[in-house]
Parts: sequence; structure tokens; C-alpha cells
Amino acid sequence: MANPYVTVVRGPGAVLPRGYPWVVVVSAVTSSVVGSILLRHSPVSAAVIAAASLLGGVAAIYTMRNAAHQAFTADTDGIRLGVTLRDPKRADRMCMYIAWAEIQQVRIAPARVGSTVDIVLAQSASVPRTRQVPVPVLIAMTLLPLSYRLLTPQLLCPLTDPLRYTAPLYRAAPTEVAAALRTLAPASVPVSEMTSGLAV
Repeated sequence: MANPYVTVVRGPGAVLPRGYPWVVVVSAVTSSVVGSILLRHSPVSAAVIAAASLLGGVAAIYTMRNAAHQAFTADTDGIRLGVTLRDPKRADRMCMYIAWAEIQQVRIAPARVGSTVDIVLAQSASVPRTRQVPVPVLIAMTLLPLSYRLLTPQLLCPLTDPLRYTAPLYRAAPTEVAAALRTLAPASVPVSEMTSGLAV
């Protein structure tokens, strides 16, 4: 039996909803401006506070974009996406298992610091419901500590045309990933290595 292939996913998508980092910046800047108005700060002070919030938010985004989480595991039964938590109440929202029988194709393409894996689902695959909200609601939720835990991470939200999950793997070359997955996937699931990047 082949050993499982385990690697890390780059960026905040393994734990945060799509767009959440930028929403945090918008929320921080807006809160600083509103706070300055309520506290009757001078326009110059308000601008300085807003600029500081913006710079702090951009720095946080840079840090989150370069973070890595062990959130990709493949074995002879399928592929698991997401992080493993000790809290059983949140486990279903932070990770999922996709059986090879539900996968039509796996596409692997080069990325800036690794590779991007597209897991294209078969027409018969069952797609679990995801917890997502409109952007205005998401902005309001950022005012509540740890509110992101109520939503589904970006990694577990499928894209369309075709229906697929996309995982940005960190420091994993496409040839390495393709070779590992080909030893695990059944013959009915092709593993293709692309020459150009995939849309995410």
C-alpha cells in the first residue's frame, strides 16, 4: 500500500473564508475613521490613524498570504482538504474528504512558490453546503472576535466551470505532486500536469 502524500497549503484559505483578509482591512480602516469622528479628532489625526490601520492591515495580509497550513493529504481512498481540529463541533467546517470515486480529474500547474492543484469533481459527486455570507455582512462580522469560525474556509468552497476544489500547495513542485498522486489515484482518475497556471 502506497504511503499517503501530505503537504501544506499556502495562504489563509485553509482557515479563513474567501476575501476575509481584505474585509478585515476595510473594517479596520472604517472603524478607525468612525472612532476618530466620535472622539472628535482633528482631520489630520483621523487621517494618520486611518493610514496606520491601512498599513497594519496590508502587513497582516502579507503575513497571512505567506502562511502555510498542513491541509492537503492524499491516500488510496481519496484526498482530504483542510486542517484537523480537536473541536468536533467545528471539524466538519474545517476539513473534508473527497473520495476518488467523486473525482473526475486532477490538474496540477506551476505557481509562484509551489503548485496549484485543481480537483475536478465528477457529475455524480455530492457537494456539501458551505457557510458563506454577502460582503456587507462579512464586514460587520469582522467586528466580532473569531467570527470567521462560523463560516466555511475558502479551501472548502468549490469553484465552478468546472465544479472543482483548488489548493495552492507551498513549495511542492508540480512534477513532485503529480508523481505522488499518480501512485495513489485509481486508473479511472487522470492526473494531468499543466504547463501554465490555473485560474483560482
